[in-house]
Amino acid sequence: TATIPTSVGSVSHSVTLPITITQNINPCPSGANCPTIATILTAELSQTEVSAYFPFQVTGTLETTGGGPVPAGAIYVQPTWGSGVTGATGNNGKFSITVFAPANAGTYDLHVSFPGDSQYSASEPVTLRITVRQVDWLTIIIIVAVIVVAIIIALGYAMSRRKPGGMP
Repeated sequence: TATIPTSVGSVSHSVTLPITITQNINPCPSGANCPTIATILTAELSQTEVSAYFPFQVTGTLETTGGGPVPAGAIYVQPTWGSGVTGATGNNGKFSITVFAPANAGTYDLHVSFPGDSQYSASEPVTLRITVRQVDWLTIIIIVAVIVVAIIIALGYAMSRRKPGGMP
């Protein structure tokens, strides 16, 4: 209650009114998705230059602003050349996501983000840049040829050690 002294001319009065004060401790409407814990996302590439079609890793950490890990946080990697890739943090807040380089040589960006969830707020996205080199097909053909020759030699050696008419 509150008492308010008033006066009209030479007559004084006191007015007492009931007052209800409501404090909204949680500004989040009931049933709405309102995260409460702020997060920080860090990310980096396993390499800044890669051959076309080859895989590379996007690694990083998702933490609260207090430094604690954010477990099972959904991490999205959206490269500028195609479809996005999704991963998740482990119990320690760390993640590692494999991405394949595009077919064409050039410089590309990847946008890494955590959109938030029911407990944690979204982080500022991180943009990473990678340079893609054209594939040296001659080198790949030579490597495959060496592997095939090694397999043929190994099979030839294994066949030469077999006993005639029986199992090895």
